[in-house]
This record gives sequence, C-alpha cells and structure tokens, in this order.
Amino acid sequence: MLDLRIRPQAESDIDEIITWLLENNPAEATRFVMELRDTFELLAENPLIGATRQYRLPALRGIRMFPLKKYSAYLIFYLNSQDTLEIVRVLHGRRDLQGLFNDSDESAG
Repeated sequence: MLDLRIRPQAESDIDEIITWLLENNPAEATRFVMELRDTFELLAENPLIGATRQYRLPALRGIRMFPLKKYSAYLIFYLNSQDTLEIVRVLHGRRDLQGLFNDSDESAG
C-alpha cells in the first residue's frame, strides 16, 4: 500500500465539504468522512483505478480522477508515484474543473 499525502488545498476542499454537510445534515457529514477514508485506502492499494486526466500544468502530468461511490458528485484528484499517493484536490464535479486546474498553480504544489 502506498503512503498517503494530502496536499493543503485538498485538506481545504475537504474542510469546506464537511463544514457544508455539518450545517445541512450532520449525519451525512459522518458518512461522507467514512467513505472518503475508505476511498483513500482503496486508491492507496489500487492507484491505477482512477481515470487519467490531462491539464496544462506540467506538475499535474499523470493526474488521475476517481469518484466517491455514494457521493459520486465528489471527485478525488490524485497523483501516484512508486511509494506515495498524493491527494491533490477533492472537488464537486459541477465546479469548473478545467479552470481550477489550468488557470492556477495552487494545485500544482
């Protein structure tokens, strides 16, 4: 299993999602966190199962995307190397994904 690293921007994404869920449906927030952890573990064990995405930023070359199972509107974007699974972003699929990844270098490091 690969070591898991969560980038600060992904941590911020997760915090925003959980805060929104806590305000609107606290029980759902707990279920979301459990599924997120399970999905991180699944990806660490099977890093090639996500779909490869292409963005202009060189730092994002080889980035993959994988949806949560129950919360399929939420997408995990990650990079993997020989020993590390790096969570880059956790985003709702209705966001401007191309814009978020192509117009900013926040996700690149």
